[in-house]
Amino acid sequence: MKHKILYLVVALAVLFGAAWGLIHQIEKAEAKARVTACLENLRCIGQAIKSYRDQNDGRYPPNLQALYPKYLEDRRGLRCPGYCPDTPTNSDAVSYMYFKADASISNRQIIVRDAPASHREMHGAAVLYANGEYEWIKDE
Repeated sequence: MKHKILYLVVALAVLFGAAWGLIHQIEKAEAKARVTACLENLRCIGQAIKSYRDQNDGRYPPNLQALYPKYLEDRRGLRCPGYCPDTPTNSDAVSYMYFKADASISNRQIIVRDAPASHREMHGAAVLYANGEYEWIKDE
């Protein structure tokens, strides 16, 4: 009887360890998917800013909300999926930080960045440069 209980305890421990590892891998994959969606949002924001500038004598928009709906079709593109995953989809929340620029800035100057707490588990941030390029940068 003691051996059966011991075998049962060992089997449960093995199953628990496997489940724990699987849950960790799923969480990691979800975090990577949020980063990918965030970078796609920045790509769309970059295109919207370019269109805005083309139609406004090279001036940058006063804020990101000015891009919706004329230059950006979906308001949800202004909210990083890693920032507030529980925010309702019809929310007007904007989570990206916008650094208003003028025409004289460097092409590699960051003009849009996701909020610092957006991707804490991935140790980095998504950024959009003035030249329209976007990338993931690791925390230092």
